[in-house]
Amino acid sequence: MKHKINEIGNTYTRLTVIGRCDNSRFGECRWKCVCDCGKEIVVNGSKLRTGRAKSCGCLKRELSGERGRAQLIGNKYTWKGGKFKTTDGYCRVVLKGHPRADVRGYVFEHLLVMENYLGRPVDKNETVHHKNGVRNDNRIENLELRIGNHGYGSSVEDLINRSIEILQKYKPEVLCPTCHDTEHGTDRTPEHDITSTPF
Repeated sequence: MKHKINEIGNTYTRLTVIGRCDNSRFGECRWKCVCDCGKEIVVNGSKLRTGRAKSCGCLKRELSGERGRAQLIGNKYTWKGGKFKTTDGYCRVVLKGHPRADVRGYVFEHLLVMENYLGRPVDKNETVHHKNGVRNDNRIENLELRIGNHGYGSSVEDLINRSIEILQKYKPEVLCPTCHDTEHGTDRTPEHDITSTPF
């Protein structure tokens, strides 16, 4: 005669057995358990003893959240785990709560790398370009911040240089007011080349 096991009172990870239930349709013993979170479930005895059942499901959700959890430290995001590569070659990382996250909480990794570098969020009118064309190469030295659409945008550096050229030509006093003292009728632009000024 097969020895009957009494599981009542036993605890398996987060599950505590509180009662006996009817056998499954395959004749396996089933037990009523209460999870540490307060939820009651019915579990097969073999799953309890082999460790396949550890909670009502809350433990798995918590562990999944920890692997994909991210925190905002100062102005920079840090993350770990929860990463996958899309079919078009981009890497996505779990960062629930990020303003650019999709419905599942995933954000493009290159976006996060650029935000870490800038110390601020990437604006909606800005895009991040991969210089070498490798979409999962998210080293900051391979990323370029652009203004406008990804394919046709201009890099921030190019826009700054172009703006300086325009100001030099049409309104140089904005760049260096001391070189263009209109009140005293002086213009010292040739003596002060704005292009040599470091930015």
